Amino acid sequence: MYLEIDEGYHTHRKTLAVQRLMQMQEADTYPIRLWQWACRSAPDGNLTGMEAYDVEVALRYRLLDGKLYAALVTAGFIDELPDGTKRIHNWHKRTGKAIQEMAAAADRKKLYRAHKEHECDPETCEYCFKGVPRNDRRAVASGDVLRTVPGQTEDKPTQTRPVKSSPDKTSPDKRETETETAPAERGLVVVPDSAEPIGKQIAAVVEHYCGYHPRAKPGEKERKAIRARLGDGYSVQDLRDCIDGYHRSPFHCGENDRNQKYLDLELFMRTGSHVAKGIEYADARGSPVLGAKEAKGVRAGMAWLERTSGGGDAGAR
Repeated sequence: MYLEIDEGYHTHRKTLAVQRLMQMQEADTYPIRLWQWACRSAPDGNLTGMEAYDVEVALRYRLLDGKLYAALVTAGFIDELPDGTKRIHNWHKRTGKAIQEMAAAADRKKLYRAHKEHECDPETCEYCFKGVPRNDRRAVASGDVLRTVPGQTEDKPTQTRPVKSSPDKTSPDKRETETETAPAERGLVVVPDSAEPIGKQIAAVVEHYCGYHPRAKPGEKERKAIRARLGDGYSVQDLRDCIDGYHRSPFHCGENDRNQKYLDLELFMRTGSHVAKGIEYADARGSPVLGAKEAKGVRAGMAWLERTSGGGDAGAR
């Protein structure tokens, strides 16, 4: 780690006092050695139980005559309290606080790595149920599907939204409107309807996508989008159907003006609307879905028929 040394350290009155008491110009290096040693060996800055000899050995002072320790105490680099406690002066306000912050950051990174590898405990993981009060996590992890948000109740008037049905062969323009209750609109936080930990559910969706793209390596961005859609109330099977649906769409498979494929997992899971669209594609199982090459051949054939039929009509006239 790095030590914070003030730019005026070498001319500070306490540094000058150590040089004067030691009668050594290079004595200004000893307080720095003291701080360096404490970063590893005394991160709390407590020197209780150490004798002057021990401190001088740690600071690589060769004479070991107690003079250096006495100079550090007199200059104010080491505090000796009436109860016998010894500690580095103002250690916690400077380097000691930084050490604690670094240790806390390391713990957070360790937890996050465990979360990404799906090795975390959903009841204690800060990332699995971000925004869910700690007291509610055990109930949520045990399989509760819906949890009421504090300050809101389920008595809130139910809102509806139109849902487009899949096309009907007999009446292609027909659209039905169903009444669907949106859990998020009822003042509820939706938790995936499975007793499995959220990490395993995300892994199941990723595994299904990789079945189409074996070389794909979805990262945190994709997993975050999946987590958000599970939080919206979609099940793992819904998200699988969404992935299947987009892979049945000629447009997304490359049959478009740019001849470009739009098969990114993050795109499928970007919003609830994207997921709903993918499920619609999957539900249209009665409609033939051609690949890019087949669809291009069909269009070419239809264009040829139009040209030849048009030419034949002109010759008849």
